[in-house]
Amino acid sequence: MRTGKPLVINYDSTRRLHLTIKPRSTGWCGNAQKLDIQLEVRATDNNQFQDKVRKGKHQVFWLGWNADYPDAENFLFLLYGPNSKSVSDGENTANYQNPEYDKLFAELKSLTTARKSRP
Repeated sequence: MRTGKPLVINYDSTRRLHLTIKPRSTGWCGNAQKLDIQLEVRATDNNQFQDKVRKGKHQVFWLGWNADYPDAENFLFLLYGPNSKSVSDGENTANYQNPEYDKLFAELKSLTTARKSRP
């Protein structure tokens, strides 16, 4: 706000800017621009992207996750702090850390374990 320039956010993509990513990123950039945000699309290879994630040097990214079993925990663990890439090279690519979330997730895990162990 002080400079009068738009906020710049970096979007890291592990895909090259070709037919599959260009239309999506162009749309995102246009929508961000409406909010006075400049979205910089940075194409990178997977190794460079993983290095950025481990060091916490990424801002916005696109990844997918498929449920391999029907339980909310299958998605919620993706934001569990001890699973962060920068801490344990786990699956928390966002490196999200929140003590309250982690506490609730641990409670969920104990409920899940108790439910699975019943006959």
